Formats: sequence, structure tokens, C-alpha cells
Amino acid sequence: MKILRISFLIFGIMMIYPVACFSQDSALLSAQRYNDGINKYNQHNYQEAVQSFRESHNLNPTAKTAYTLAYIFAVNIKNFDEAKYWAKRALNDTPPLPSRQRESAEMILKDPKERMSRSMYGKGDSDSYAFSFSTESCFPSGRVSEETSPAFCPQDFAVKGIWCSGPYCDNKNLNCCPLSIPASSGSAYWSAWFSEEPPGTSFLTGGALTGLQCSGKYCDNISVLTRPLQQHNSSQCYQTPYFSEEGEGYMECHGNFFVAGLSCQGSYCDNIALLCCPY
Repeated sequence: MKILRISFLIFGIMMIYPVACFSQDSALLSAQRYNDGINKYNQHNYQEAVQSFRESHNLNPTAKTAYTLAYIFAVNIKNFDEAKYWAKRALNDTPPLPSRQRESAEMILKDPKERMSRSMYGKGDSDSYAFSFSTESCFPSGRVSEETSPAFCPQDFAVKGIWCSGPYCDNKNLNCCPLSIPASSGSAYWSAWFSEEPPGTSFLTGGALTGLQCSGKYCDNISVLTRPLQQHNSSQCYQTPYFSEEGEGYMECHGNFFVAGLSCQGSYCDNIALLCCPY
């Protein structure tokens, strides 16, 4: 009888062990698919991003992944039925969403078109609905224009992307994300003022943007604060497409790239491109 009990115990352990391993593997694969989705989203491949996020959610259903899908369907793809479906999942899945994202999911479920119109500071008091797909540690600096004080990222953070809204991309907001490398011994410094008139650009080799200020009507003239960094490979830098408030009103550097400079064109520096470098 004792031998029989031991046999049943060993059999039970053998049955449970593969299930535990499968659960761990599923969570790991889910995280990999989610990160794939982030990279595709940052490259504006929204349909491919959706596929990666769906795979992530199938492997390990979480409120975070469901909310990500709801957001993309509402703001980027504009499939409002899918947006409402995933918003409902996000509000019911676990672990619970942070309050800011829960509020956004509730808005999508109630009126996804209104959520789309508020996307990335496009309208009104939408600061509380902002969301960054780069990392949950990122956050907006607050609106900056010619009538406000300069906007800054805190120490050990730098600009990953920029939102803009209003006529001629008047109101800007910095998406501040944590840096993984130390600063150099040099002090942060402001660039000269620039606008769409030649050269119409401020490329800051050897550092990442950590602040921005405006002057002139519709933030016509821009100056950026640069923080020198110890690591910088300018050969891998690239420029994003130009963007303004007429489109999504947001542009971001992908992966481990941060904003190293800006270029603008059009009246009042209306259209902006990010100069992205790896840090």
C-alpha cells in the first residue's frame, strides 16, 4: 500500500510539472509577443502590431494587453466595434489596470470615437488619457507653447517622442522615458532658436533632448535642451517622417533610440521631424 501511495505521488508530480513549465513558457512567449507588438506599433505597422498583441493575449490574457488592443483599434485603426470589445476585456481581465488606463478604457467602451478625438493631446483636457507603448515608466512633460514656461524631462529621462495639437502644431508635449546610460560630465545646454527658415533644423550630436521651449506665434521658434551622454553612435541615427496636428499628432523614436534633434518645415514650423539616435 505504501508503494502504491508513492507511485500515485510520483505520477501526480509528473502530471503537474509539464503544466507548470507550459505556464511559464506561455508567459515568456506572451511577453516576447507583446514587445514585438510595441516595436511594430512604434514603426506605425498597426495591423502587424495588432497581430502580435493578439498572440500575446492568447498566450497570457491580461488587462494590459487587452487595453493596448482597445487603444490601437480606437485611435489608430478606427475599428470601433473591436475597440469596444477589447475595452470590455481590459476592464474585466487581471491584473487591474492603473487608474489612468482604466479611465481611458471606460471612455473607449462608452464612446470610442470621442477617445479617438482625444488621442495624444488632440483635444481639450485629454492629458489624463495619454498612454505610451514604449514603457509604463514614460510620462508626458506637460504642454509647452509660446505662452507657457519651457517643458522639461526629469533627471535620467529624455525625450522619446513628441505630441502636438492646435493650429500649426502650436501646442507640444514631450514623451519622457528613462535612459539606461549615464550622462557625461558636460552640462545640459539650450540650442539656438530655429524655425522653418534655413537651416530649419537643430541636430544635436552627442546628446539627447530633455527639454523644449517656444517663442513667436504658434510656437514658431523652437529651442531644445540637450543632455550630453557618454555613449552615442551617430552612424545609426535616422530622421522620422514629418508630422503635424492634422494626422495622429504624435511621432516617436523606436526601440532604444531617443530624440537627438528636430527639423521643421512649413509656416510657423508646422511640420516636425524627429532626429533619432541610439542611447
